[in-house]
Formats: sequence, structure tokens, C-alpha cells
Amino acid sequence: RFSEDGDLTFVGGLEADGDIGLADGLKLGFAAAYTDAKYTSNIVDLSLQTGIPGYTIPFDSYPDTPKYTGSLYTDITLPTPESLGKMSIRSDFFYQTSTFFSSNEGSITPRTKLKGYTTANVRFGWDEIMQSPVSLGLYAKNVFDKFYYQSGYVEGASGGFNTALPGEPRTLGAELSVKF
Repeated sequence: RFSEDGDLTFVGGLEADGDIGLADGLKLGFAAAYTDAKYTSNIVDLSLQTGIPGYTIPFDSYPDTPKYTGSLYTDITLPTPESLGKMSIRSDFFYQTSTFFSSNEGSITPRTKLKGYTTANVRFGWDEIMQSPVSLGLYAKNVFDKFYYQSGYVEGASGGFNTALPGEPRTLGAELSVKF
């Protein structure tokens, strides 16, 4: 049993976001979050599942929940004649603190803590090219090719290993769309 009232976890926190137009065609924005995730009862009794009387494990790390995350962005609409279509450039930065990918970092599945990371992205958009229904987007994700781990697969207790999964490397791409 998890606790007297069946409650196992508590997740609380704060989120804030906003944006401001600084000038015609220039917008800045942000998003930030603080997450307080913890177990209200962190000892799990696995006696029935294992057949071993008194077999318990502690839940001591809260998975997939960074304490802090945040992002900043700029949107710039370029001053182009209407006959060319709308052109814009967007850049954004994302940050998160370290996180775990298991509930048992301190016991049966150690080494599941992932470092925090920051990534940067940029996108150029050209909408309704020459007053046509065609739009084009060019983008770069993870511009600085930051190597980071974004999640993991836990096998420490049963297989003796854990696998951390890397985030997306620098990616360049294009999007072409037609409205009809």
C-alpha cells in the first residue's frame, strides 16, 4: 500500500508567461515554470508482488520533472512590401534544470539523473509568397548542436543497466505549404 489514504505524490508549482510588443514588428516573450514534485509516502511495499515478506523500495527521485524550465523568444516581422508576402524571423531559447528518469535513483535504479540543458532554435518564414497561396519556412533546431539527454529507459533493477536517450542534434529543415 502506498499510504493510509492512497495518496502517493504531490505536484505543485508556478507557471508564468507573457509577451510584449516593443515596436511595430518586434515581439519578445517568455515562459517560466517552477515545479515542486515529491512523494507524500515514498516507501512502496512489494511483498505481495515479489513473495518476499517485508520487501520494500523507496521512491526517492521524481522522474521527468525538472524543478525549473524556461524559454525566451523574439518574433520579428520584416518590413516587406505586401506584394512580396509576409516575412518573419523567430528565435527561441529553452532551458531546463536536471531531472531523473527513474523513481529510485538512490536505491535500485541508480545513475538516472540527467543534467540540465539549454537549446536554441531559429526559423525564417515567408507567408503567401508574392501574394500566392504558397508559404515557405526554413528552420534550424538546436542551432549550437548542444549534446544533451532528454529522457531515459530504466532497466537497472532487472537488467543491470539504464539507457539515457539523447536529445535531437542540430537539425536543419524546410517546410513548404500551399493553401487551397
